[in-house]
Order: sequence, then C-alpha cells, then structure tokens
Amino acid sequence: MRSSNELQMRNSISTYRDQLRTNARQNDFVRIVIAIVLSFVWIYLGVSTPAPWTWYTYIAILFWQAGYPIVFRARHRLQRGDSDDSPKKMVAGTLVELESEYWLSRNLFWLNISPTFLFLLVFCAHVAYLTSRGSMEFLSSIGLVVTILTFPAILISSILRVSVPAVYEPRRQELFALLNQLNEDSTGQTGDQFPQLLRSGKLSPWWAYPSGCCGIAVALVASTIIVTSIAMLM
Repeated sequence: MRSSNELQMRNSISTYRDQLRTNARQNDFVRIVIAIVLSFVWIYLGVSTPAPWTWYTYIAILFWQAGYPIVFRARHRLQRGDSDDSPKKMVAGTLVELESEYWLSRNLFWLNISPTFLFLLVFCAHVAYLTSRGSMEFLSSIGLVVTILTFPAILISSILRVSVPAVYEPRRQELFALLNQLNEDSTGQTGDQFPQLLRSGKLSPWWAYPSGCCGIAVALVASTIIVTSIAMLM
C-alpha cells in the first residue's frame, strides 16, 4: 500500500510533467501562429513597398523558428506516462522532458534569435549596396548596421545566460536529488526535503519565459531597422 507521502510525491510529479508538456505545446502553437501571420504580413509589405528580394528570405527563417522545436520533439518522442509507474520511473521520465526543454531554451539564441540578426545584417547590407554611391559609403553603412546589431545581440545573449538557468536549474537539481534518493531508498519516503516540488505550482505562461521577452526585444529592433532601411529605398 502506498504511503500518503508517496502519493503526494506522485501527484506532484505528474502535475509538473503535465504542466511542462502543456507549456511546450503552448509555445509551439504560438510560434506557428506567429510564423503564419508574419509570413502573410511580410509578403504584403514586400509587394506594397520597394523592398529588395532579400526581404523575402525572412519567411524561411520564420518557418525555421516555428518548426525546429517540433522536429526536435518528434525525434525525441517521449513515452506516455502511466499511473502505475514506479516513483523512480516517473522522476526519471520527468527529468528527461525537463532536460529537453532546458536544452531548447539554453540554445534559444543560436537557434531562434541569431537567424533574425543574420537576416537583418544581410538585408541591411543589400539595401546599403543598392543605395550607396561608393565603396566608402557602403562600408560605413555596414559598420553602422553591425554596431547597431551588436549591442542588442550581446544584451539578449547575456539575459538568456542568466534567466534560463534561473527558470530550469532549481527544479532540475531537485529532480536529480530526488532520483538519487529514490535510487538509495526503495520505499519512496521523501520527507519534507523537496518542498518546491511537493508544492508544485502552475508554470509561468509562455510570455513570462525568457523566450517571450527576447522575442519581443528582437521584434522591436528588427522593426526599427527594417522600417529605416525601406525608407532609404523610397
């Protein structure tokens, strides 16, 4: 017969795992919707303004940003949890899911944000090439664009290096400690050594995560630079 402490632990782990999966699905849904909406907006703006062909390359980046997490999860498909699973198996499975989300968030800058900065650099360089009267003016324009993009890129990367571990690392270490204890003690008695997990609350919504904040920052920077570049062509 299961003790009340074991039942509490199992319910807490199961709730946290469900919340982790729900949050991942919400993130994927938001990415897909944003990619589809922005693609139509991008095409409309490209047709209605004298934008060069490099303008449309961002559509591929939008679909990459929406698609790579889905492909990653499809290639690392997780087994469906069972209510009869042992506590050790439940903790190990939850830890695997947490590690996957942690990896995606930790590599968010290189997989999601850096392609946007690369597009901005290529697009602005193309605009500068079309509008410059000489090589010196072209090089000075490129230098200005690189200078403008460097600061937000470094800022966002620094924010992610601090904020992502703050979101995932405490719960990750707690699960590791709980798994180690279960490996040593087969009774499933955890006591009160893991209050954060046993009082598992609702996860933050997608917009409260670092990805949402950084996405907004990148969108603002991108909008400013692109509007300025298009104005140079008109």
